[in-house]
Amino acid sequence: MKDFESWVARNAARIGVREEDLRRAFAHEAEDAAPDDVLQVPDAWRATYRYSYGGVSRFFREIRDNGRLMGSHCETCGRVFCPPRRHCPHCYESTGWVELPGTGEIETFTTVHFGTSAHKRYPFVCAYVKLHGTDSVVCAILEMDDVSLARVGLKVEAAFRDERDGRITDFFIVQARLPGTSGAEGGEPGEGLKQALGSLDVERAMTPFSSIGVAQACLEASAAYALERSQFGKPIARFQLIQEKIAEMAMELDIARTY
Repeated sequence: MKDFESWVARNAARIGVREEDLRRAFAHEAEDAAPDDVLQVPDAWRATYRYSYGGVSRFFREIRDNGRLMGSHCETCGRVFCPPRRHCPHCYESTGWVELPGTGEIETFTTVHFGTSAHKRYPFVCAYVKLHGTDSVVCAILEMDDVSLARVGLKVEAAFRDERDGRITDFFIVQARLPGTSGAEGGEPGEGLKQALGSLDVERAMTPFSSIGVAQACLEASAAYALERSQFGKPIARFQLIQEKIAEMAMELDIARTY
């Protein structure tokens, strides 16, 4: 192509993309495009549209206008769903509306470190939360300063953005706080020691398992390397000093497994 750079600048300005992106995408046109090759040209397609929430519109309207969460309740089986369902998936009956307390616990979660521009702060926690009084889970963003504190069973509560537009992201969840305190939830008042000791019980079992696993991996890697590495024309695994070191590793690993 003649004057490729001018073509890039002109079309990047026309469709609103970066010149370097357009240059990279159409580099073949500047270098080796044959006359009979398929010709492609850049363009942009922007559309403004409306979408409907249908029978669950009240859920989003209550969030936007009143800052509260609603669930759908099946009169037949008694189940409560959030996000709401206009018909019970178990009984196939129509559901009614019920207000939810907005508190719950994390069922499972993942920490997101990279993503699109839709989220401004990374990393963040995306969690499935079982709200109290419901029989389902809702996916929401858990906003917290230290994402390493997220865990299954963490007590959380709903919070609402100051400016709400009728979208699912108008609400998010935060770590619940104990009544009458400024601290995040840690269980019922007076239960802190019990929770701490319970955590120690788990760590007491998990730490040795992890350490033994690492030691086993080290032993296997050392033995494999001793067979691979050669010195003086033979693998170093044939030297008695190396054999002794690997044997000591294996012995200490077996001793650790007995405790």
